[in-house]
Amino acid sequence: MSSYPPERIEVLVIDDDPVTRAEFGNAVRRDHGLQLVGALSSSQEAVEHLALRAPSVLIVGLGPSFAHGLDVIRFTANQWPECAISVISMFGDESDVLAGVEAGATGFILKDSTHAEIAAHIRALHAGCSPISPLIAHALLRRSDPDGEAKAPAARLRLPDGHRQALRGSARGYS
Repeated sequence: MSSYPPERIEVLVIDDDPVTRAEFGNAVRRDHGLQLVGALSSSQEAVEHLALRAPSVLIVGLGPSFAHGLDVIRFTANQWPECAISVISMFGDESDVLAGVEAGATGFILKDSTHAEIAAHIRALHAGCSPISPLIAHALLRRSDPDGEAKAPAARLRLPDGHRQALRGSARGYS
């Protein structure tokens, strides 16, 4: 039996909101299997950090005040394809989620998630899953429904049937 401690999942949090950054950082610090390697407030700091080394998991906030978050996601996805990337989103910001997918993110978590939800999200993302809040999945399903009433064709999300089924399951709370 090995006496080495298990390897911890390295997490980098980037968000311009100090409260969100602190909450996500605290959630990582409280979990013994996770290691916070940074909690940064700007895309410039992020790119400087990511130019040298990638964490196992990158959590990036998006929104009107941090539009450069998409650039950080694109940079990371291109430079470090093995890094799992998640977007911090507010409910109702489906456009952030769609932009995050296009940039290279595979997970989406709500800003007001609990510490336990954040830790579970990071573990799932690191394990190769694409964790998404049921509320976000439900909102995306509404936009992807081919019979739905999207206000404009550009606002409708086109998904293959398998992806739509996965979203339906997530919207119902399944992993």
